[in-house]
Parts: sequence; C-alpha cells; structure tokens
Amino acid sequence: TVYSEDFGMLNDTDNEALRNVLRALYPGETAANANGQAHRFYKDLTYEHTMEMYDRFYRFDNALILLYGDLDWKRFLAFLDKEYLCDAKKSYGKEDGWSFQSGSGRQEKQEMQNIGMSAFYSPEPDSLENGGESFFRQATVPSPAYRGDASENAAVVSYAMDLSGISWEKLIQYSIIAGMMNVDGSVFREKLRTAGIHCDASASVMMEAEKPFFVFEMTDSSPKDAERFRQVSDETLCEMQERGIDPSVVETALKARAIHDYTAGEDTDVFADSIVPEVSLKWALTGDADVYADEAAAYDSLDAGTAQAEIRRFAAELGAAKRRVLVTTVPTPGMAEAMEQERDAYLAQMKAEMSEAELDALIAKTLDFDAWNASECSNADFMIRVDELPPPEETPEYQIYEINGISVYESPSDLEAISYNRLYLDLSVHFFLLKGTDHDAVQIAGQNAGSILHRFASADLQIVCGQEQRVSAQLVHAGFKRNTGTGRCLLEDHAQRLAFQMRVGNAVLQLVLQLIGKIQNLNDLFGAQVEHFQ
Repeated sequence: TVYSEDFGMLNDTDNEALRNVLRALYPGETAANANGQAHRFYKDLTYEHTMEMYDRFYRFDNALILLYGDLDWKRFLAFLDKEYLCDAKKSYGKEDGWSFQSGSGRQEKQEMQNIGMSAFYSPEPDSLENGGESFFRQATVPSPAYRGDASENAAVVSYAMDLSGISWEKLIQYSIIAGMMNVDGSVFREKLRTAGIHCDASASVMMEAEKPFFVFEMTDSSPKDAERFRQVSDETLCEMQERGIDPSVVETALKARAIHDYTAGEDTDVFADSIVPEVSLKWALTGDADVYADEAAAYDSLDAGTAQAEIRRFAAELGAAKRRVLVTTVPTPGMAEAMEQERDAYLAQMKAEMSEAELDALIAKTLDFDAWNASECSNADFMIRVDELPPPEETPEYQIYEINGISVYESPSDLEAISYNRLYLDLSVHFFLLKGTDHDAVQIAGQNAGSILHRFASADLQIVCGQEQRVSAQLVHAGFKRNTGTGRCLLEDHAQRLAFQMRVGNAVLQLVLQLIGKIQNLNDLFGAQVEHFQ
C-alpha cells in the first residue's frame, strides 16, 4: 500500500523538490532521506527488511496515545491496557534492549544508536552544531513527469537554509514570523512585485525531517527566475534585519492566534487537523509532547514590546546560516514513463527467475492476505447509544432591526470573545459593489485598523457581474510546511476564515466573516456604503 501511494506521487513536483533540497543540504547524511520515496528504492525492498522495520518501530512502547474531548479517559485507558498493552509487554518487553526515554531528541538518538539504530540517524560529528562544513550550493534537477504534463513555467525554485540545532520553541517562533512574511503587503511580497515575479511564492519552516530548515519557495516558475528569486529573498532578510515587520502585520498574527486558542476546543476537526500532527511531530522528533508551552512562549516573545527585536534577530540568524542551497526542480516529460518501464522490466526479471512452486506460493499468500485485509474487526464498546444522545440544541432567539437600510438578524452566542457574521446581498435585480468607509473598494486584506472590513488578510475584493469568486482569509497562518511540499499552517483553524461566494440570477451573495472581539455596535460592521449599479 505504501509503495503504491509513493508511486502515485511519481510526478509530484513539490514532493521531488523537497527530496532535492534535503539531498543538497545534507549530502551523505541520513537527514538527506525524504519520506515517500519507496518508488525510487524498490530494488532494496525485501520481505525481511520490511519485517525488520515493522518489529523495530511498530510497537506499543514506541507509540503515542492521544485522548481528546469530554470523555472518561480512565475507562479508555483501562480498555487499551487490558486488550493491548498488557499483552504487548510480554512480547515487547525490555529484555530485547528497547527502552523509550522521554526527553531531548539528542538523548534519544544516542539511545537508539546504542541499540543498533545508527543506520537511521547521522552521527553527530556530521552536524553543523559541531563545526560541520559550510557552503552555498546551486543545482537544477530534473523531476519525473509524464508526456503531456505541463513543463513550461512549472518548475519549483527552493532557496533553503539549514536550521540544525535550533530549539523547538525557536522553530515555532520562526514559523510564526514566516507566516507574517506571506501576508500581502509584507516586505517579501512587495519585493517580489518590484522584481516582476508574479509566481506563487512563500516562506516556511520545514520541520518534518530529521533536521529542520527554512525555505523560500516559488512554484509554477521558470528556472531562469531562480537567481532573481534568491536575490529577492536575501534582500527581504536584509530589510527585516534593519526594520523588522510592519506592526499591523504582527498585530494581526497575534489576533489570529487568539482566535485559534479560543476556538480550538470547539471542533474535533481542529484536533484531527492541527493538534494531532503538532503533538505527534514534536514527540517523534524530541520525545516531548507538550507543544502548547512552546507555542505560548513563542507568541509571548512576539508581543508588542519585543516582537521587532525578535524579528530582526530571526532575519540576522537566517542571513548567517552556514548551509544554504538554491535548488530548481524542473518537470521533465517522459522521465516518468522511463522509470515505469525500468520498474516493469525489473519485476519481469524477478518473475522469470521464480519457479512455478514459488509463483504458486506467492499467489496463495496474496489471496490469503487479500481475504484478511477485507475482513473487519470493530469494537462498539464506546459507541454512544441513541437513547443516551443529548437533545438537539434549541433554535436560539434572535432580534431583527435595521442599520443603514440593512436588515440585521442577531442572536447571542456562548462564544463571548468573538463574533461570527454573514452578510447576504440580493443579486436578483441589481449587482452591488461594497465599499469601505474610506470609499475604496473593500480590501479584505487591508491593514487599516479603522474599519472591521479592513482587518483581514486576503486579496482585494472586486465583485464582477456574472463571475463567481471565493476568497479565503489568510490571517497570518504560521509558515509551517508539511513533508509533501504543500504549505500548511501550524495553527490551522478552519473556522477562522472569510468565505465569499457569488451567483448570478435569483442568487444570493454570501460573505462570511469571523471577527475577534465583540462588535458592540453593528454600525462598525455595516457602516459601509452600498452602491447600486445596473
């Protein structure tokens, strides 16, 4: 299954870009190994090796169990202990030398080396923390693509800097600052525009690897723009080192954090999409699972009094990074087919070398596995009985009144620190252009604190007749990067958004706003002018 998933990403340029950056930053080290590369190393895969990896890692004394929500956690733990953990101790006890030590990642790596796991970690002398090699390298690397795949202006340019030895708390702080750099109107964005670079570009911290790194990345680009992109990135760091970041951007980041903290416990999706990955990642790399203490410290370091000093220090440290690489990953049509042909030839050769008895045994084992894999063994002990379900919430009462000709339906909420608002405009007769109090077309991403409609981070909103648009808020998500090459915020909150949609003809425009802080006077929200035009 894992092999098939990996091969399905054969022509994923983002995934290839990550692999190429790791190989350039950490040559000869296990830190150069990227996840999801089974399709490149299938010749090294054997049944014995697979079982060795399974026995070594897939064990309960190398597991993190997370329970979340309003539940009887003692009952859950008792069930897990009775059905799984107590038996596991008999099979996976300490007699074979395995011992999990909670603490620093460095300590655990040493423990793992002592029990024969050195193949999975680089020896410490190779690290920059102990005076390793410094360099700047450039590379252009072809990436598998199928014939017909886009290849022109489809390259990924990655300008990466090693962050080995940086504490987890500091990495969280770096990811927050990276999120600020990605906001429209930031120094990074302005310099990209000035340089004539209009490709999608971002700054982020990559933490899901043996060694973390910071990366400026530009997608859907041309290889000829790589050097210009590197110059823009360096100039951004220089200016940040001198001037910091616009205080309004910092303020927005802190407000986004407040929304996340306030609403994190209200939705299980937040737990699955944000909390679990964060906790699991830190635990896997360091042995500690308390991500909130580090996040709180990181945000506290960026309060109004110390933010600019920390931002300037961040830029200076990145500018002084000992290892930096500029890697351009270029899709190459036909390369994917060639790799598939090589694989097919290898498998055909393996089959030709097998006897009839070996083939029959393989087929029988495969059928047995398929039958086992299709079976299900579920446990309903913790299902909530229908008669135990709480009654549905009553429809809240609401008030109806008008502000500036706009009908307002208002109802109270248990969430006292924020408000959630929807604005509906009837488009069946007229089209509208919503204008802010400064008489400019509403800038959902504006940094003007004088109007609520100007406290969001997104593209300018212009409503065009007959066109559907969707705009998502950017509220300074942390610049945290997942190992698939796609950006993902560290403090993602699906409820923290501005959703905008528009249909034409007996349609309704829907504008969803989530605002931090109570709106004491809805004139703050609906004080905007509404212009009608045919």
